[in-house]
Amino acid sequence: MIAFLCVGIYFWQLYLATKGHVYADIYNQLGASKAFKLYQVQYWGVCFNSFLHSAWQLLIFNLIGILYLGTYIERRTNLLTLGILGLLASIITSLVQFTLTDNAGIGMTGVNYFLLGYIYGRSFKDATFKMEFRNSIMLLGLGFIALFIFTNSMTWTNFGIRSMIAGLVFGSITGILARFRNKIASYSFVFLIINWT
Repeated sequence: MIAFLCVGIYFWQLYLATKGHVYADIYNQLGASKAFKLYQVQYWGVCFNSFLHSAWQLLIFNLIGILYLGTYIERRTNLLTLGILGLLASIITSLVQFTLTDNAGIGMTGVNYFLLGYIYGRSFKDATFKMEFRNSIMLLGLGFIALFIFTNSMTWTNFGIRSMIAGLVFGSITGILARFRNKIASYSFVFLIINWT
């Protein structure tokens, strides 16, 4: 469902662009604005900006990630858990990106890194989450972050490195906390992070 939503919004962006709208205006209207807009009661932007994509290559990369990682989590838990994790990931990664750069960023890369971190963190205590080649996949994810940092420094692109790192860190912590019997500790962590950002 998330994949269909991303594709639909991407084509909606293209449609609006053909009608003469400027991409920056489209992103602002759909939630990927500067931080001051968030404080002007556009709270929905911290969730909706994850569905926006600036290029079809980024969309394809994120769709592959969300389909693989989302399916992996859903098969071991349920659709509701995946939905809550996706919403939490979108909020946390967007808020960290907002806080550190004053820019919302766009795309689901931070969400994908949160899901990867969740699987990795949960796999230490939960045998159902033991992913084959777990360490190799984590190294590949870290390699992509290094590639994005290099690309940002050498070209005009602006990948949301902070949201990726935040997704990986907070996803791992959430995965580790998910196995605790005391759910209050898990919920307290989530509220602490949201209040911190």
